[in-house]
Amino acid sequence: MRGWIAAGLVVLAIASTRTDAGDLESSGTDGWLHPSAGVEESHAAADRRAAQQAYLRRTAGALAQTDRPRELALAALLHQAAAHPAPPQPGDVIDTPVTGVQSDGIARDWRERAAARAGDDVIANVLLIAGADKMDGISQDAAQRWADAQPDNRAPWLLRTDMPVDAMLQAAAERRHYDSVHFQTLRWMRDALAAHPADARTRASTGGGAPMGERVYATMLALGLYSANAAPGYSRLAGGCTSATPELQVACRSLAGQLLESDTLIMRSIGSAIALRLDAPDVEATRAVAWRTHAMQRATAPDGERQFMRLLDDTSIRTEIELQARMLSDAGIPLVPPADWTPPTH
Repeated sequence: MRGWIAAGLVVLAIASTRTDAGDLESSGTDGWLHPSAGVEESHAAADRRAAQQAYLRRTAGALAQTDRPRELALAALLHQAAAHPAPPQPGDVIDTPVTGVQSDGIARDWRERAAARAGDDVIANVLLIAGADKMDGISQDAAQRWADAQPDNRAPWLLRTDMPVDAMLQAAAERRHYDSVHFQTLRWMRDALAAHPADARTRASTGGGAPMGERVYATMLALGLYSANAAPGYSRLAGGCTSATPELQVACRSLAGQLLESDTLIMRSIGSAIALRLDAPDVEATRAVAWRTHAMQRATAPDGERQFMRLLDDTSIRTEIELQARMLSDAGIPLVPPADWTPPTH
């Protein structure tokens, strides 16, 4: 089983701004649906799905023709997404990887060609890892090239599922910081997709409203694809740290501390969970992670997709954590939990 988890907490926040009531309001039905509405909606959904699949395949082919490693890796990702029975709407919550479909010959060929050209291009290697339906030889080699390119970064080492877990954890602990290069990769993906704009039919709204703008669509599609991010599976990390020797527990505590300062909220959550399993929790850091997760549900504007696009365009924002801080600040929500706030128990 692929040892990754969805990392799109911003996707979750954006999706929470979409309500059935809003869709009903835009349709002018006041909540009452004609008996034929279900059939019409089904046909409309099928049309959207067909348009999206055609766009994904068409864009994949155009990117692959460049024969450049990043484009080839993204092309494989798009081709695999198009093969999924129901490609997600851009910005939807994705609980399982959109690439969780066995790679066909076309996607495998593109990934192999990308791997042969990737070298020390970190984004190309991250996309090769993200494009794997499991951590195969191509993705493991990509993780090694990433580690070679950024020798102080723990992120690629935590993806080395070909290593025994204790060796992986020890190697990761010896590095100085954790950087998933999440935003650099996401921005590149958005720009690559924006160069191949989707037509209005592909960008059609599920609520019957106006289609997304071309750049908004490219942004949210990149986010949706990349929400199955190169984040290591929690169970393997937690299991390795729980059963660790005293020496390895020192490494795990160091790792947990680094993850609590990492560049994505999901990795901070994993760091907090590992610390709790080691009976060495940083109580304030754990509260801060829980507060950020809770507060993000309130910080997203009604036009969440446009809000995210604008913030992603702001190059002064370097990480997901900084983007979330801006969203919270704009919404007037404190960055740290109030003194009397306690995390939910479930």
